[in-house]
Amino acid sequence: VAVDIADCEASVMNHRGGEPADEVLEAAVLLATDLVAAATSVAVLTGAGISTDSGIPDFRGPEGVWTK
Repeated sequence: VAVDIADCEASVMNHRGGEPADEVLEAAVLLATDLVAAATSVAVLTGAGISTDSGIPDFRGPEGVWTK
């Protein structure tokens, strides 16, 4: 299933002045749930720092995986 994420985001965020209605947000979450459930693999690209905030050691810091 091909989904244009930019279209989904624009639809959700432009629904009501930048704040999605509960039913629109719920539909987007259900769509994402279905897509992940049907996928054979999933990759999530995040910005720097998401892992350290979650308690995962950083990669290149003084105590990171790279330096060990």
